[in-house]
Amino acid sequence: MKSGGWTFTGGALLVSAGLGVLLIGFIIHLNSRAADQKKRFEIASADYETVKKLRLKYRELKARELTTPPETGPTQSWPTFLAQKAMDAGLPTPVIVPEMPSRGPLKESAFTVSLDGGANGTVSRKQFVKFMDLVESQRPGFKSKTISFKFSTATPDDFHRASATFSHFER
Repeated sequence: MKSGGWTFTGGALLVSAGLGVLLIGFIIHLNSRAADQKKRFEIASADYETVKKLRLKYRELKARELTTPPETGPTQSWPTFLAQKAMDAGLPTPVIVPEMPSRGPLKESAFTVSLDGGANGTVSRKQFVKFMDLVESQRPGFKSKTISFKFSTATPDDFHRASATFSHFER
């Protein structure tokens, strides 16, 4: 007797092998898709973290913008700005001496503001504090470095002479 071809068992094995190959190919395809999706998820997570940091930075800048008055008109020189703030605080006309600029990671421009009450006059402590607050709040890059004063003998709450050295830092 001659066998005429595939037996039922041989045919079933052949179909099972074909389905197995297709199943392995499908698993490999899904595995590569999962790897691609994982890479996309990692990139999206990194981008999300970057956006979160930028959003926080933006909020900080907006908050700083609200506290800093906008620049209007031509920009003033630093001595003119300091003299204007002294006048706004109700202080006598100051003597402003520029210090030697120094260079490091930031360029520093320093100015010493001296206020003298005169022979019998005084410099009000409250007005001096208001002056310092006006300078540092309106120009965040301007910081006071050295403050010195001589108290008045007539009124112990006021100064006979006061001076402050302000430094402006820029890149």
